[in-house]
Amino acid sequence: MEEILPPLKDEDKMISGMCYPLWFVIPAMVLLSNKKNEPFLKFNALQALFLGLISSIGYVLVSFVVFFILRFIPAANPILGTFVFTCIVLMSIVFLALVILLFYYANQALRGEFFQVPYLGKWIERFFPEYNDDQDLDQPFPPENPFSRY
Repeated sequence: MEEILPPLKDEDKMISGMCYPLWFVIPAMVLLSNKKNEPFLKFNALQALFLGLISSIGYVLVSFVVFFILRFIPAANPILGTFVFTCIVLMSIVFLALVILLFYYANQALRGEFFQVPYLGKWIERFFPEYNDDQDLDQPFPPENPFSRY
């Protein structure tokens, strides 16, 4: 007879949900505490941390390129001015979309759903193999019963 563990604790769901909008604080606290032994919390903390870092680095790089264009290329060119304005508007839209996406992922974590951020979840599986019991990287996460290995 298969042992079935109780569902996720509300505290774990809440902490996992907070990892996404507060990616710069909460995931580090989870990964440095004894909560890192909870697979649901650890996976969400890693996803939130890497999603926040990757998006912030990308945003800074694009901002630097736009600043470089504004600073070192003469602004008398109207086509360049339109390009820079378009970049700033697009950066604002991407930032707003990222904030909405972070709150969407937070909502999924608050409901206790096991989910992967596209591409990033697979990357975490590959570099943190404790999420694959049989080390088969073709297996999707989560397994059919995420508590079956305990």
